[in-house]
Amino acid sequence: MATEHKFPLIDSLSLAAQMDRAQDETVALILIPDSAGLADLLGAYRGLSDDIKKWQDSKGDAASKMVYFSFYADPEADEDLLRLDGPRKSVATALGNARQTHQTTFLLYGFSNDSLHQLDWSILNQDSWGILVDAQKKTRYVGEIKDGIPWGSGTMTHADQTVYSGSWSLGRKNGHGTLVKPPNNNVVEMGIFVDNVRSDDGYLLTTTVMSEGLVIDFSSVALRMRDDIPVHVAKIAKTFGWKAGDRYTLNFNWMSGGSGVWAESEHPMIVNGPIIESDLNDAHVGMWGVYANRPDPVWWKERLNGGDGVGDIRLIAATVTSS
Repeated sequence: MATEHKFPLIDSLSLAAQMDRAQDETVALILIPDSAGLADLLGAYRGLSDDIKKWQDSKGDAASKMVYFSFYADPEADEDLLRLDGPRKSVATALGNARQTHQTTFLLYGFSNDSLHQLDWSILNQDSWGILVDAQKKTRYVGEIKDGIPWGSGTMTHADQTVYSGSWSLGRKNGHGTLVKPPNNNVVEMGIFVDNVRSDDGYLLTTTVMSEGLVIDFSSVALRMRDDIPVHVAKIAKTFGWKAGDRYTLNFNWMSGGSGVWAESEHPMIVNGPIIESDLNDAHVGMWGVYANRPDPVWWKERLNGGDGVGDIRLIAATVTSS
């Protein structure tokens, strides 16, 4: 059954060799306890494994390459398997869960999608990825999660069977994505989505958060040019979880003439959580590229989202230490 569904069995020694290649590939592993039943195995291979493969295939780039294996958790192999565990001890947790529930457990080995970006194992629906089903909305999501909601890359099937694949944050479609309609996967919508809606004026603002000269967080925030600056600031604050009392200096940087050197704006802005403390002026409006000052935002959007997907404008948020 494992080979039929392209999750071949692997031993500890071969698994260790695959983990050494994790710079290039993510390892997907179905951990099978010796007490697993046939119904559970069928559900794992026919259902969950297919969902995970569809999610990875939707990424469509070399960075998303994944290899798939099954591991039979014979108690005599525990010592060798646990030697491959990572800092979070996810393998030990998964092994304990599998033995206790008599059910298979899914694990991934690769770079974490948090700010640490470290190589480690993660457990389905317990760490940074999972499958979320909403019975009321009749949706099924598979992909990266944060705080129990879609966050990162993922694929959602809706009640009408349309499928969205792309970027998520705050539990919503935010970023580049594609919505297709089966059975031929005809494209319904494609582009930048902002809060679940594809937006012609949507753009991604690359935002880096720094404290005492060190990068502590990073994200691309999906915004609309039609919205005012306070709306943009509130979305950025929500993305990073800033609360009242968290003060930051927001400053646009841009790369001049392909020189590779970033220059700073002379008009920084102070925010307190989602609230702007600075007095807004025309310079701020111009730098944010909102419609109020730039009726035709094509120049701004091209600078943010170049043809190679990397813009030459970014936002730096630096912590402000209270005196």
